[in-house]
Amino acid sequence: MTERVDIVSVLQRHFDACMEMLAGVIDRCPESLWAEAENGSPIWQHIYHTLVGPHFWFRETQDEGFVYLTFDKEVSPDLGKQTAAFLTRDELKQYVSRTREICGDFFGGIDVNDPLETSGLAEVFTKTDLVLMQIRHFQHHVGYCNGILRAHGVDGAPWLGYGE
Repeated sequence: MTERVDIVSVLQRHFDACMEMLAGVIDRCPESLWAEAENGSPIWQHIYHTLVGPHFWFRETQDEGFVYLTFDKEVSPDLGKQTAAFLTRDELKQYVSRTREICGDFFGGIDVNDPLETSGLAEVFTKTDLVLMQIRHFQHHVGYCNGILRAHGVDGAPWLGYGE
């Protein structure tokens, strides 16, 4: 008999694959491309921008305030906004770890009996909407970064599917 799985677990396993693929970009990007602006924004900034998404959207309420990690540097997650400083590979790996904690708390707070419960952050979105929005956002930026890597002869982060 097949074990029954709830929709929250399904959403989380697909989101987790996105996180792994983004981490793969961090690992595969050569130093020569890390801080090099490609069409306006370097790879580190795409990764940073992507990680800010769940950090912002997976809060319970607007009252929680939002401060993204800057590692005491003058950096911006806004694509196209150039900064002299940049985040290192190790700093972004720390942000990946922090984002995983944020996501674990968020997924743990979704009622498996009501995954279409509205978000306390923005009532126009359900919690399921927020997860699907982030999956799409992650995949967009992973694909973009992989395209840059491949254009420079570097293998991009491999596709991670469920059950593969």
